Amino acid sequence: MAEPPSVAPLRLGPPRLPPGLQARRPTRDDLPDIVDLVHRCERATVGGIDTTADELVDAFTQAAAPADTSAWLVLRTTGQQPVAWLVAWDDGVGSTVHVDCYVDERATRLPELLYDALIATAVAATPTLATERGRQALTLGMGVFQQDEGLRAALRRAGLQPRRLFARLRRDLEPGLVAPPEPPGLRIRGLRLDDDRDWRAFHATDEAAFVDHWGHHVRTYEEWRTRLDAWAAPDVEGWLLAEQVDGPDAGTVVGVCETSGTLLSEGGGWVSSLGVLPSHRGRGVAGALLETCCARMSARGLQWVGLAVDTENATGALGLYERSGFRPWRVVEAWQIDLPAR
Repeated sequence: MAEPPSVAPLRLGPPRLPPGLQARRPTRDDLPDIVDLVHRCERATVGGIDTTADELVDAFTQAAAPADTSAWLVLRTTGQQPVAWLVAWDDGVGSTVHVDCYVDERATRLPELLYDALIATAVAATPTLATERGRQALTLGMGVFQQDEGLRAALRRAGLQPRRLFARLRRDLEPGLVAPPEPPGLRIRGLRLDDDRDWRAFHATDEAAFVDHWGHHVRTYEEWRTRLDAWAAPDVEGWLLAEQVDGPDAGTVVGVCETSGTLLSEGGGWVSSLGVLPSHRGRGVAGALLETCCARMSARGLQWVGLAVDTENATGALGLYERSGFRPWRVVEAWQIDLPAR
């Protein structure tokens, strides 16, 4: 396991709550209640579960944003029922700190004030964190479902703005799905888990494929492995590489497909990253990786596969996914605010 980054941890101060509520730091013992709260909020907003228990476990494994300094669980003063959850996601490497905020609007009389209080503590902490890390500024960001009117209104009041739109797509998988033939001169294969060269080639190709994408932060191999080691369900057994097999570039990895196992309990797979070197785009590499990934998920007995795509992606990724049978599922807005150090 790689060493965690040596950076100042994020510290979210206590929120100023409406009467009848209190906040405390969460522990792993709170996970069942946190999962229940998050799922209640998601069902009320999008009609189903979007975040799994595995993903919430990851909140307690962050070196740069430990739960005992960067998360709050809000409960009723009487009865101790959780009604809200604020958590930051930060690996200490990029220039953006991401925050999730869940408020069960039906369980509290003053949801607007609660939203404002939780978002305010994140906004207040970000400039100090920028100073502690020697940065001129940091960006505070939050992903929000388009239907979540209460949270969107609160973010607007706090000065955040929507900057990007991400479409979540989903494809149902038929049993016995067969991968198409490999493009000429290429081999699609799995990541060799015991081969350090494969790991490094995967990282290098992924970085080169996304270096110009919106919101991408360059990570060294060590930083990337640290982030991966902290994930609860990376599903590395499903990762794929597209490798050149002939010509002067034989042995070069030109494309990668990364999957996550966080939705396996829901019967689905998730493609968390699909990238191809700029020099090899337009040759069918991405399509071959995607179709091979879907075929392998079908062979595992999964019923569907999902992914997210930046709707302004300049590589034509959205069209590729639609041609492969992916259809609109959910839409997430990326809200952000740039906060200078102080």
